[in-house]
Amino acid sequence: GMTVEPKQDPVIYGITFLCQLVMAYMMAGVMGHLGQISVSGGLVTALFVWLGFILTTQVVNHRFQMQKWSLTLIDCGHWLGVLMVMGIVIGLFGG
Repeated sequence: GMTVEPKQDPVIYGITFLCQLVMAYMMAGVMGHLGQISVSGGLVTALFVWLGFILTTQVVNHRFQMQKWSLTLIDCGHWLGVLMVMGIVIGLFGG
């Protein structure tokens, strides 16, 4: 629903990289506390983290921003994929 092309600031890629590292570190911490450092443990942890924190946050934010449900589905699907990949990678390195 944007009408003006947003300017791309290259700093956003650095910020994104740092945020992804923090997210992966926290995911590894959760998996470690649960004792589930495996690919299957990573996938289950990713699903639970996504369902409990990402999905719920995105739904609330998008409803208050009056965004379309399709945007919520796209954003939530993206984050589910990100967490699943993190869970697999952490499980492979930790197992």
